[in-house]
Amino acid sequence: MKKYLLLFIFGLSCIVAKTQTEKFNDIYKLCQAGNYNEAVLKLYSFIKANPSHIPANYELAKYYKKVYDQIKGEANAKVDYILQNHSKDIKDLLECNNLYEKFTMYGDSSIYFYKKTSEFMNETYLLSNFRYKEFQITCSNMTSDVCVKNYLNTIIQMIQDAQMKNKNDLKMIKETCSDYDKNAFENYCQQTITDQYCSDPLLLRQILTKFG
Repeated sequence: MKKYLLLFIFGLSCIVAKTQTEKFNDIYKLCQAGNYNEAVLKLYSFIKANPSHIPANYELAKYYKKVYDQIKGEANAKVDYILQNHSKDIKDLLECNNLYEKFTMYGDSSIYFYKKTSEFMNETYLLSNFRYKEFQITCSNMTSDVCVKNYLNTIIQMIQDAQMKNKNDLKMIKETCSDYDKNAFENYCQQTITDQYCSDPLLLRQILTKFG
């Protein structure tokens, strides 16, 4: 009787594992097709049930890195414009602050899921999965989880370095905008009535002192 019970449990576990694999494969196809609006929600739901699933964590890390890179380009362009033109336009500062918030959020999210991928990475997974070519290109010995973890940690460090540079640039911008006052902000709001920041006349001061 005990023998049959063990066989039943083993068979049930195989069915569950197959179902999980099929679910992730469907999500992976969405990621490959660039349908991230649907894929990200499903990835979060999948990870909630399977927190140590390596590919699911890695797909979210890559997604947030992709958006982060896009915003990084926009943020760097805005920073360069402000510094090169010595701009004291309030709207430039507000746009720059908004980009910085997104830059930080997506960067932190990417780092979080890269760290999770690294945490759960193991040789057993690498021996049975060849889904990601970047691992094969980086590591000649694909059974070495240490090499893959080093690869992931390099990406994490690059994001952290970029975030620090961006924060330092914004401190420089803050210095060029230090002479703003409440009247200047109110004048701006009179010209741009629909601006979301104009609902709070103290918000500009908070932004100006945020990076001090």
